[in-house]
Amino acid sequence: MKKAWILAGAVGYVALTGQPVWAKCVPLIQEVREQLAGAHLAKGEEAKVNALLEDAEKLSEANNHKEGIKKATEALAIIKKK
Repeated sequence: MKKAWILAGAVGYVALTGQPVWAKCVPLIQEVREQLAGAHLAKGEEAKVNALLEDAEKLSEANNHKEGIKKATEALAIIKKK
């Protein structure tokens, strides 16, 4: 019985600590879209950023938020480089 309470406490602690990945994905994509609107990029770079954002949205919709965050972060890096 004691082990069950320890296990339940550990699971609860892990569940309540840290923000889940899915909660970061959509706001990050939105942030990149907002920054893209004000950025002055070459047409090739803008097309690459848009393609990365489309991939990020598709991955997010498919519940692959970790990869979606990677794509959105890559797009943000292109924007911030300029």
